[in-house]
Amino acid sequence: MEPDKKGAGPGRGRGRRDREVFREPQVRSFAAPEISSDPAEVWRHNAADDLGLHPDMGVAICARFCPSILVHESGHLLVAKKFGLKVGAPVFIPFMGAFIALKEAPRNAWMEACVGIGGPLLGSLGALVCNALGEFFAAPIFIALAWFGYFLNLFNLTPVGMLDGGRIVTALSRWLWLPGFALLIWFAWKYPNFIIWLIVLLSLPRIYSLFRKRTEEEQRYFEVTPSQRCLMSVLYFGLIAVLLFGMHVAQQDLNKYGFRSHGHGHDVIVQ
Repeated sequence: MEPDKKGAGPGRGRGRRDREVFREPQVRSFAAPEISSDPAEVWRHNAADDLGLHPDMGVAICARFCPSILVHESGHLLVAKKFGLKVGAPVFIPFMGAFIALKEAPRNAWMEACVGIGGPLLGSLGALVCNALGEFFAAPIFIALAWFGYFLNLFNLTPVGMLDGGRIVTALSRWLWLPGFALLIWFAWKYPNFIIWLIVLLSLPRIYSLFRKRTEEEQRYFEVTPSQRCLMSVLYFGLIAVLLFGMHVAQQDLNKYGFRSHGHGHDVIVQ
């Protein structure tokens, strides 16, 4: 068979081989598609965009997210039952989250704080299990799920209103509601979201209660022993530190697997 004369020259053949050997690794860039106003589509996109993942990966995250929320709510349920409070089963609200209905109000601030921190404690443990599964099976989807678990439990620890953190700090100092409220407004302004603004509005009654005279019954409700306050402080601020560290580690693990945000999550580069 006669050789190809066009590429027979030594310079041409060598340059061609060099290009094949030293060519750059192929990089696929996924531009985030335009999304509709459908809540499911928005949640799917946001779930992926927060970590710089392709929206298709957000589907898998959302599909596995309900069990994580159930674990969180089960933490509240278990502690409430431990105190003998009557509670209902967890109720899921599509695209918003879940809650347990307390059929009987906590009798004092210590009880309210314990029920409040039960969810984030068990939810954080669930996120840690996801992180461990992701590492053991080399499955980044579980690590991404762990990151979201860390983040949502951390967000719930914001010391304001109806969030878990707002209930926890009743055993520390009610005045922590003020910096929590300011933080929530900043977060809602920087990352506009209907749910966050709704939480801001629902937090106003508790903020108002700080500036009115407390009744004798309210004063008794907020009575907490120094040892109880110390224990809850360690649990609360310690859990915040653990969750921040967990988010950092999970993000570093995702980077090692080739997922990294590019342009604030609008593009994802996968090698």
